[in-house]
Amino acid sequence: MGRARAVAEIVAVTAGGGGQDDVGHLGGRGPELRVEDHRRGLAPGEPQPSLELGLIGNCTFNALIDRAGTVVWCCMPRPDGDPVLHALLGKAASNGVTGRFAIEIDDPVESRQRYVPNTAILETTLIDRAGNVAQITDFAPRFSDRGRTFQPLLMVRRIRPVQGHPTFRLRLDPGFDYGARRPEITRGSHHVRYVHAGQSVRLTAALPIIHAP
Repeated sequence: MGRARAVAEIVAVTAGGGGQDDVGHLGGRGPELRVEDHRRGLAPGEPQPSLELGLIGNCTFNALIDRAGTVVWCCMPRPDGDPVLHALLGKAASNGVTGRFAIEIDDPVESRQRYVPNTAILETTLIDRAGNVAQITDFAPRFSDRGRTFQPLLMVRRIRPVQGHPTFRLRLDPGFDYGARRPEITRGSHHVRYVHAGQSVRLTAALPIIHAP
């Protein structure tokens, strides 16, 4: 029998601050979410990794998120597993894999980060030069049902415009074996799968996904 493949899922949930018009600005082209395969590595002018990090997790896995809302470290399918997101190491692999999951806004000037009181839910607020404000809420679900506790291999990233009409861009570039192996990519209208022998990572979005090179 073949080896079973572990499947990790990342859900990007988008929520409008004041209705469908707000949601429409998430991708800049109507109600769509733009995902870019981030293959160019870190440019000389880009910020280097910081150790001022937020932690989310549910005892099945955990992830570290910097003040800009980028997931820079996440091992799957266990905390001691393969770091499919590994930008904390500070440089792209020789094949260009950056190992990060960034949610960016255009022309950012400020970011703030905090935990929702008495929870492991992390909120990152991003502000651009025009005064538009966006909020990213990150958490790993953990819940009880029928007397059992469930800790799914699932990361939720909720993106919400708070003020104005911020434009979001997602850059997801996982790698396997510390970035040495680039996954195969398959796409659907609302998801992207990053597949490697023994493990795959799936991004699912509430909006249709458009892909940029």
